[in-house]
Amino acid sequence: NGSKGRIFVVAKAQENSTQYADSINGVAYELEIPRRIDAPTVTWEKTWEYDRANPVPAESFLAEDETKSGGLNVRVHPDADSIPPGDSSLLLKAYVFENREAAEDARLELEKGTDPGTIPGLLALYPVPALSGLTPAAMVMENSQSYLHTLRRLSAEYAGKWILFYTRISSGNGQVSSKWTVNPDTWRLPYVKLEKPKLSSGSREMDIAATNNLNPDLPLQETWKGDCKEIRWQNVTLADCYYLTLTPRDGTVSPLQYKITETAKEDNGQTYLETRVYRKVRGSDGQESWAEIPAGETGGIRTFEMTDYSMEVSGTYLRSGLSVPYTVEANARLETLWDPDAGLTYTLTLPDIDSLRPAADITVTDAALRPTASVKIYADVAENDPGNPAKTSDAYVESDPSSVDLGN
Repeated sequence: NGSKGRIFVVAKAQENSTQYADSINGVAYELEIPRRIDAPTVTWEKTWEYDRANPVPAESFLAEDETKSGGLNVRVHPDADSIPPGDSSLLLKAYVFENREAAEDARLELEKGTDPGTIPGLLALYPVPALSGLTPAAMVMENSQSYLHTLRRLSAEYAGKWILFYTRISSGNGQVSSKWTVNPDTWRLPYVKLEKPKLSSGSREMDIAATNNLNPDLPLQETWKGDCKEIRWQNVTLADCYYLTLTPRDGTVSPLQYKITETAKEDNGQTYLETRVYRKVRGSDGQESWAEIPAGETGGIRTFEMTDYSMEVSGTYLRSGLSVPYTVEANARLETLWDPDAGLTYTLTLPDIDSLRPAADITVTDAALRPTASVKIYADVAENDPGNPAKTSDAYVESDPSSVDLGN
């Protein structure tokens, strides 16, 4: 604080030595004890609100590009006598808590220098996502009265949690950095809007159940080849369920709705996601509910036969100049495959058939073989109940839908 000190070194003899004595004082060195900068008086500002109607994109949390604009911003406005001097700046650190009570209780403990790893309810430090080795972030000076920091690498798993910010003036001009000034308000991190599933579409050759009706008294059960429409997507980070709507081309048939859930399971010490599929049904009393579709599993692939969404088409094809009447049937099917690195891959196979092959040299195409108009999927969390607005997550909002128009 402006005082001066004198430092010199003395070599000390071993205690109770009868042979040696302490040395004379070494060369003295005078130094001025650096002054500690006063703790800043500031006002705080953030660019988000905890509002379900105004969620932020998940990438606002996860962004790692330091040059990217937007995201979650914090501003500090120092009073006139708290503007950082010379080559100093304002630094920022923060603590993320499970709830407001834990954050408020931690204020005193943090001020006392308690090891953060022992503070109840503390989830993470910012900017370092670990409970040790915290390195404060330097704020960007917009002008002498405004310093900005954009939160980076903060996992969106902390959406809806509580965060306590601190700032101080860094060392500079021979002065020691100030003590930390705490934000008097504990802020709640915003709602996050989940990313929508990234859909890709294509076709896959599959076996199709067919009936040869050339002799109506003795119909023959055959297996033909068909190129079926399929849609793929990967599981969405932070989502644990998906809502799927299949809209038939026939406008007199109502769209069918399905719910897919993911549940974390453990097997031999390895964690994986198990899927379940439900279809929406309406009871005799008019009430809607979810009925589970049984799962089969082969080679790690879980298969769900969605038999309530099916196609049955009768027609004819020519074989050696002879018109052969036939009937084919197909239904929708969902397959899920878990990979520790890639996560869950979803493959929805529709009953839509682009081309049908009763034999290698015969191809049948018929608009009736393509019953689906569109597919719509959105990601969500199980806490959100679309049928009950009172049951909602305190952190996540469903994604925008991803759609595929099949052009049928």
